[in-house]
Amino acid sequence: MPMIFGDHMVLQQDMQLSVWGWADPGEKVKVVLGKREAVTTTLPDGTWKVNLKPIKGNSKGQTLTIIGKNTITFT
Repeated sequence: MPMIFGDHMVLQQDMQLSVWGWADPGEKVKVVLGKREAVTTTLPDGTWKVNLKPIKGNSKGQTLTIIGKNTITFT
C-alpha cells in the first residue's frame, strides 16, 4: 500500500474515495470501508485501484481493510 494510507488517516467526505496499491499480477483484491466494498483484479503490472462511494462526515472512526493474499487493516 502507498504510504498515504495509514492508521488514523482522514478521508474527504462527500467525494468518491479512490484506494489503490500493488499485489501479484492477477490477484483478486477486496477493499472494505464500513458498509462499502469493492473488488478488483490486479493488472499484469501488479497495480490495482477501486473507487468507493462517498461517505458522510462522521466523528466515529471506521476501519479500512484490504484483502488479497494478505490482509491489511487501517483503523
